[in-house]
Amino acid sequence: MSPVPGASDSTRRVKVLNANWTTAASPAAMSAIVALSQANTVLAWDPTNQTLIAANIVGTMPWTVDH
Repeated sequence: MSPVPGASDSTRRVKVLNANWTTAASPAAMSAIVALSQANTVLAWDPTNQTLIAANIVGTMPWTVDH
């Protein structure tokens, strides 16, 4: 994946989403993540910054399109 603005070079597209996280996510946050994972969005994980990035919420970017 091409670099995402604001993300580290370690950022990778999420291919498997596991709901057994040990972080303290609220029920509302978990509902939002599940909804984004089922929509036409692209999720990316940045392990360096420990950030989950949601792309394609509106529109698309060239790096989010499967070829």
